[in-house]
Amino acid sequence: GYAALRKLKPDERTQPIPVIFISANDSLFVDAIGLDLGAMDYITKPFGSAIVRARDKNQLTIKQKNDLLEMMASIDRITDIPK
Repeated sequence: GYAALRKLKPDERTQPIPVIFISANDSLFVDAIGLDLGAMDYITKPFGSAIVRARDKNQLTIKQKNDLLEMMASIDRITDIPK
C-alpha cells in the first residue's frame, strides 16, 4: 500500500483519488504512516462489509464536496466565468 501511495500522490492525474487502506496490522504507527502518505482512511481486519461501505460512501461524499468547492473557487462570482 505504501508503494502504491508513493506513486499515486505525486502524479497530478491520480493524486485526487481517495485511498482507503485495509490491513491486518492495527498498529497506530502503521496507520499514521499511511495517512501521512495521503491515505484518506484506514480499516483494520477483521471488518464487516457494512463498515467498508460506510467509509467508502463517506470518502466519496467528501471527494465530491471538495471537487465542488474547488470548482466554485475558480469561478468569478460576478461574471460566472472561470478566473
